[in-house]
Amino acid sequence: MATTKLKNQLRYSAIKSLKALRLPSLRYYPSKEISLKEYLKKGRLSKIRDLGEDKFILTLPNGRVWSSNGTIITEDNTFIKEINRNSNDGSKNIIFYQKSIIKPVKIDGCAVVVAVPWGSVYYHWMVDVLPRLELVKEAGLFENIDHLVINEVQKDFQLVVLNKIGIPLSKTIQVKDIWNTHYQFDQLIVPSFVSEPNRSDLLTILSIEKHFPSLETNSRIEDLPKKIYLGRTKANNRKLLNESDILPFLMMHGFEEIFPENHTVSEQAEIFRNAQIIVGVHGSALTNIVFCKPDTTVFDIAAPEWINNCFQDICELKKLHYIRIIGDKFLRTKDIDKGADIHLSKAKVIFLQESILQLL
Repeated sequence: MATTKLKNQLRYSAIKSLKALRLPSLRYYPSKEISLKEYLKKGRLSKIRDLGEDKFILTLPNGRVWSSNGTIITEDNTFIKEINRNSNDGSKNIIFYQKSIIKPVKIDGCAVVVAVPWGSVYYHWMVDVLPRLELVKEAGLFENIDHLVINEVQKDFQLVVLNKIGIPLSKTIQVKDIWNTHYQFDQLIVPSFVSEPNRSDLLTILSIEKHFPSLETNSRIEDLPKKIYLGRTKANNRKLLNESDILPFLMMHGFEEIFPENHTVSEQAEIFRNAQIIVGVHGSALTNIVFCKPDTTVFDIAAPEWINNCFQDICELKKLHYIRIIGDKFLRTKDIDKGADIHLSKAKVIFLQESILQLL
């Protein structure tokens, strides 16, 4: 069976051939893909505010936003690489694999766009969206905008962040799907990405910590668990199939099972700041290790189909001890990658147990 990447390459070649025919259905398809430096050299009617360290805010006249991925297309139908995200597998942006793109809805006024792929997911909201919001806020631009183009607001943590930044829901345009979203604004303000896809840098960490500082006066801090296990039984995928092989051991040694989604972000921050050992299946809940104190130990249980260094990056930045435990690869009934469930062999279970005992 051909891989997804190969299928995308074939699809891209076919659509590229169709573009030469100038079909009306491909009218809004990007005609070229260039770097920001090349675009600015052409003297386009845009302006850029350089924030240093490869951070910037770009303003595009009549800029367009396509899909819930927040894909940016300029007035002259150009795709600028630095302000758009490609797929994790190295394929091009998903816009290049579409048979057609709907006509943009023209909206008067000035808009800021911070929508990103999977932006409604806790990890991507905190690591990708929040730092970009912070760039715009620090530049003092929110006071003069009419709209904020953002991923669909589905969770309380999103409302909390918008409230802290000072953006009312009435100003948001929430992009909810890929094919039926396409807007054009008089002015489009595009903050740069703060870090690479599925990566973090120091500004990412500082942006999150700034909005969720330690509650030193919290009288309940002494009651918070020092050792926590992040359960994923409520998740739709990426579950630990033989959780029963490790959970009794963890409970016996003083661990408390935590479901972060049952807590506010501020409560999650306090739980993780107080923790000394964290065991979790690879998922958004581990984003909260940004709040941990140095020398905290983090066990990241992952499937071999989805090895991602996003939490290892945070551990390095925060001076935490990171240990990845990779489950067994076994026959799947369908093609699964990042959503694959996890099974730990007996040897891996013993390794986890012995590693924890050395910390107690």
